[in-house]
Amino acid sequence: GIGGSGKSTILDAVSNVVGRHNRYDIDSIGQLTEKGGLYAGPTEYATLCVAADSSANVKQSDTLKKFISKEPVTAKELYQQPRTIVPRSSIVAGSNDAQVERLLNDSGIFRRFDIVGFYNPVTKKDSQLHLKLEKETADIAWLLAAEALKHAKANGQKLERPEALREYLESAAEQGDVIAASLSQMGLRIAKPGDEGVWLWAKDIRDNVMEIAKDDGYEVKWQQVRAKLKTA
Repeated sequence: GIGGSGKSTILDAVSNVVGRHNRYDIDSIGQLTEKGGLYAGPTEYATLCVAADSSANVKQSDTLKKFISKEPVTAKELYQQPRTIVPRSSIVAGSNDAQVERLLNDSGIFRRFDIVGFYNPVTKKDSQLHLKLEKETADIAWLLAAEALKHAKANGQKLERPEALREYLESAAEQGDVIAASLSQMGLRIAKPGDEGVWLWAKDIRDNVMEIAKDDGYEVKWQQVRAKLKTA
């Protein structure tokens, strides 16, 4: 969401609940997937991993899935041999740019990620808010726990995505779909089941799709366009 809308405040409140010593900060989500695992080690013991940016520069989305699913990953400290760890951190990114939208086109990441939008900037700032939140840590913890239990009870003992959040994710995934966005600029979209439409040869529109994507700063290969249209 936009700046000054309360993202850091929420993260601070949650950090107080889990304990500041259980929080691990990184610059971007992409660092977790960098080759060598230099940033992976602390996720073995930190409850919360907070990224300052939801960068789309994730080199290995399969590795990111492992972090989220708490599967074994490779970690390496400086001047040490690589080792295998089981991450326990929940990953949270507080960012002004939802660049992670492009990752949501990976169905595995779509199932594991939630996006919560913050669009209401706070006009009146309270310089003592962080101190007030610290005093209310116990009450905040009880409130979070109570709401989680209430939600689970209403959904067969599971934590299900609320409908509003599901709709937001689907919209974000569509916006992050470079090929679909390029088609939209051409006045086209991929038909959904039950839609009336016309058939077009992929080769007749591929060059336009690739050119529009390039103008927007993305490199799209012909094989990607063909695969996208073929599965529609």
